[in-house]
Amino acid sequence: MKRHFFTSLALTLGTLFAATLTSGVAAGPSQAQTNPEFGQLLLSDILDERCDRATEISYRSNQLTTHSENGTRVSVEAILRKIVTPGSPLRQSDTATSCMADNRETSQQQLIIQSPTETRRVTLTPHSGSYLIYHLQSFSPNGQYLVADLQSIYTGGDGGNYITIFDLSGTNVSVSTPNVCEELDFSSYYGFTSATEFAVLCEGYLGLSRHFESVNVETGVVTRLSSTPTVTSYGLAAGEPAVTKIQAFQ
Repeated sequence: MKRHFFTSLALTLGTLFAATLTSGVAAGPSQAQTNPEFGQLLLSDILDERCDRATEISYRSNQLTTHSENGTRVSVEAILRKIVTPGSPLRQSDTATSCMADNRETSQQQLIIQSPTETRRVTLTPHSGSYLIYHLQSFSPNGQYLVADLQSIYTGGDGGNYITIFDLSGTNVSVSTPNVCEELDFSSYYGFTSATEFAVLCEGYLGLSRHFESVNVETGVVTRLSSTPTVTSYGLAAGEPAVTKIQAFQ
């Protein structure tokens, strides 16, 4: 069963530059990924490299622009923090297993919206108990919504995949995580099927079972689909995810 840790977050933004979408890009299964390689880099190669040292990583997600190199560019910036717990009975040696005893948290996260004339930073709610790693997937056809895959890596080693919807329509930006793929282990964005609905690919462990669900970005209603949908995604890739700072403490 999937593990859900929040349903909505309230965010505040002064004046949001209106996102105007002018192009669509065909999407398919190869594009419906949560960027697991980047998540694995953050977890194994950096955060768990030394289990006896508290570590902070600043990272930037991939960037999407609404229509061209001069369009509105959106990304997420976050700080992931590993807090060492030396008294834990799980900590026997400097191994990946002992790292599971450490407290994992996303201490800061911001949605960055860059227009040709200004940059806005929207503060997202910090989250204790897991690392949150975003992969931005698509704007809605009218540019009002932004859909992202969200990978969560919990204290203790468990993980989860979620869908996040950013509503960019007003001075207050809201975020929601619809309850998709409740019967299976993994969920990933697949593509928009209409002006207000996008499809999600639901998969079981090792891909032994799968189906598609549809999410309405306006109402949050989730519907199971009977066949593989025809989809389109909106927006252009403007930058790859990157680690911007690493700080390890003695």
